[in-house]
Parts: sequence; C-alpha cells; structure tokens
Amino acid sequence: MMVDDNKHDQLPKGVQPDGKNNIENGLTQSDENQTLPKKNTQASDIDNGQDDDNHVPDGYYLPEADSDDSFQADMPIALLEFHSPTSAVINMPPTASAQYITWLMGGLATFSFIGMCFFPLDKVVSAEGRLISTETPLLVQPLEQSIIKSIDVKEGDFVTKGQVIAHLDPTLSDADIDNLKVQVGADKAEYDRLRAEADGKTYTVDPSDSYSVEQGNLFLKRKLEYDAKVAGFDQKIAEQQAQLKNSIASIAVLRGRVKVASDVHQMRTKLQQEEVGSKLSTLGSQDTLMDVENRLITAQQTANATAKRIESLQSERTAYIENWKGTVYKELNAAIKLYARDEGDYKKARLRKNKVMLKAEQDSIVLSITKGSVGSVLNAGVPFITLIPVGTGLEVEAAVSGDEIGYLKLGDKANIKFNTFPYTQYGGAEAILTNISADVFQPGDMTQETNRLGNAPLTFRDKPFFRARLKIEKYTLHNVPNFFHPTPGLTVSADIHVGKRTVAQYLLNGIVPQLTNGMRDPQ
Repeated sequence: MMVDDNKHDQLPKGVQPDGKNNIENGLTQSDENQTLPKKNTQASDIDNGQDDDNHVPDGYYLPEADSDDSFQADMPIALLEFHSPTSAVINMPPTASAQYITWLMGGLATFSFIGMCFFPLDKVVSAEGRLISTETPLLVQPLEQSIIKSIDVKEGDFVTKGQVIAHLDPTLSDADIDNLKVQVGADKAEYDRLRAEADGKTYTVDPSDSYSVEQGNLFLKRKLEYDAKVAGFDQKIAEQQAQLKNSIASIAVLRGRVKVASDVHQMRTKLQQEEVGSKLSTLGSQDTLMDVENRLITAQQTANATAKRIESLQSERTAYIENWKGTVYKELNAAIKLYARDEGDYKKARLRKNKVMLKAEQDSIVLSITKGSVGSVLNAGVPFITLIPVGTGLEVEAAVSGDEIGYLKLGDKANIKFNTFPYTQYGGAEAILTNISADVFQPGDMTQETNRLGNAPLTFRDKPFFRARLKIEKYTLHNVPNFFHPTPGLTVSADIHVGKRTVAQYLLNGIVPQLTNGMRDPQ
C-alpha cells in the first residue's frame, strides 16, 4: 500500500515508512523481512492514550523500544547514519590522529611533572618600605646676628646644590668688607715694599694701585737716604785711608833720614875724638838726628790714629747698615702681622657677605623652616632651615615579617619597585641587603623626633617585624617625568632574592605539612 508524500512528511518521530519507502532508502525486501518487524496496521495496536500527533498511518510502523540493538552493530555505517546518527558516530572507526591522543596527553603529563621537579623558580621575600636619607640633616643657619630679607623656598621643595634658599640683610657685611678691602690693599703694598728693602731688591710699582704708587715713592725716598748715608761713610773712610797712606810713606822717608842723621852724628863724634872736627859740628849733627827721630815718631802716631779712625768709620758704617736692616725687618714683621690680621678679617667679611645668601650644600628636600618673617632678626647659630639630602645618600628601609626573616642574609640582591610607578613600565632600582636589625620591633616603636626626620621604623601590619636596610646600587628608572627625583619618604616594595626552588617543592611545602600535621587533634 502506497502512502502520499504529504503523509510521509507528517509522520511522527520514530515512525518508519513501509517496504517501498525502505527500498527507496536503499533496503531490499529481503533485508526488510530479516531486520525490520512486521508492520502493524491495526488500530488496536496503537495506544489509546497516545496523542493524535503520534498516530501511525497505514503502511508505517513504530520500532519497539526494547528491541535488540545488536542489529545496529552489523548495519553499514552509511545506513546507520539514517537509523541513528549517534550510534553511527559511536561505531565509526577511530582516526589516525585520535589513536595518538592518549600518548600525547600522557607525554605532556610526564614532561609537566619532570618540569615541576627540575625547573627552578626564584624564592623572593617581599617587604614594604620607603626611601630614607643616610646623611645627617643639613642645618642652614646664620653666621652672626642678621635680619631676614627674603625666604625663597617652602617646606617640601626640592633644591639643588648651590641654589639660594634665603637672603639676609647685607648692610653691615658690605660696610665691613669695603673698609677691610682698603686696609688689605694698603697692607699688601707696604709688605711688598718692605720685603724688597729687606731682600735688597728694587720695589716694582703697580701704576694701577694707588697704594703701590705711594709705597714706591716712599721706597725711593728711603733708598736715597740710605745710599747717601752709606756714601758719606765710604767717603770719610776713603779720606782716612789716603791720609794713612801718606803717613806710611812719611814714616818710610823719615826712617831713612834717621839712619843718615845717625851716621853723620857718629862720624862727627869720631872726628871730634881725633881732634879733627869741632864739638859744634858734633852737636849740630846730634840735633839733626833728634829732629828727624821726632818727626818719625810723629808720623807713626799719625798713622796709628788714622788707622783707628778708619776702623771706627767702618764700624759706624756697618752699624748703620745693620741698624737700617734691623729697622726694616722690624717694620716688615709688623707689616706681616698687620697684613695677616687684616687679610683674615677680610676673608671673614667675605664669608659673612657670602652667608648673606644662604645656599643648599647638596641636592636636598626642605624639611622645615623656622618660624619667622621678612624683617625678623635671627641670632647667630640658631637653625633657620633644615634640609634632608637626597641622591647618593638614599637607602631603603623595609619591614620584614618575622615569618620570613630566616631566609635573609647580608649581601642578598633585591629589586626595588617604586609604588608610584608601574615596575614593568618604568623600572625601579637594584639594591643589596646591608643590615638586618638584631631584634624585633613592635608596632608603634617610633618617636616624634625620628618620625620628623624620616627615619622612623616602618610598621608591618599589626605584627612584630624586623627592620632591614638595603643600599641602592643602581637606578633602573626610565621614561619617568623630568621633574621626578628620588626623595626620602617615597614608598617602595623590595623583592629580596633568597634562593631558588622547583614547582614541586612549592606544592609539597603546602601539602606535606597538612599530611604530617593533620588528623592529630585529640578531640
């Protein structure tokens, strides 16, 4: 019995057409008789309570729900896809790639386990901290009592080395430095002139210096006086030396005449004894001899006196020269002391003038400014502005939990991450662990003074902690704003490298304590 196509389209799910349609779907009549149940066209076989939508028209049948599925295993895949797509998928033979999935997954699991056992991971102790200054705070204060002229910075400002941070009234210092400058110029010119006189050199005049010109004129005047006095002694000595030479020459002549007169007198005496000569002649020769001897004695006395006068003049000349030099050295010594004193006062005056402009000695942060205003008086030595040095004098002070302190040792390397900048984008710094506190700190262990200076210990949540110091060896910051400078107080995170371990060790460290310590509660 044939069925309309329209009726075929309206069949309920699971209802199959008769043999003709089975043949059209690729089944032979013999296959239908062998594999398919007989068709039942009796209306009584249909459940009375079934919906009209499930009514099976004539020529069609419903497969039995509890029919044996063994026939599906022998059915060709092409036919099984129409009978039951799910069974067709289940009964399809595995592909070549699917046969190695098990081995692939097993290999991945094996290699993952091996990697977990041998691949090292860094062990890091993380600690929160901040930058602190290792140098003593700089106290800017006036050298002497001064009046505030201006305050050029505010608390919290960053100042560079040499930057002027305040001005004091320069009136007194300017007056002192002007007077001392004049005095030092005069002292130096006098010192140079006396030094030239003492060394016997000519004083060189600086035409552009009025004090030097004045001392040059004085040098010429004193030199003329000295030269004239020495020349007078030299002239007198020369005259006496000439007179001495004349006396010596006269003595020589008179000695010859004495000899001649003596011989004449002897001859006259002999002739008188022989009664050849007269007594008068003898007395005349004797008189001549006595006169010549007297003149010889006078000449000798004159020569001796002249020699003594020469020695006296030479002594006077030497005494004058030595006295003049002594006076010069005495004046030079006094000039040296005066010049040194005035030069020292002048340097002090210049220092006071320079201290009128208060400058920062290092790159620093202005921590505090003494209460005062423009026009108020500052006493000498009273702190005016307090600066905290920055730059090379910065270290990291970090708080380390007592649970992790046992991993740390001096010399451990650390990465410093600035909380204000993402580490992956801007970098940070490299540091080394230099100090670990010998004892634990309790929360709140800080004083107002240490907190004000930025050196107060950091609290670690509300538990005891150890304080660690890390020396910054190199900054790795890059692409940060130009105005940024590391300053005390910046909060940072320190990742301290304490060793390596594997993933398996990490997992076992969490599992083994649970296995060894668990289930031992007495309750």
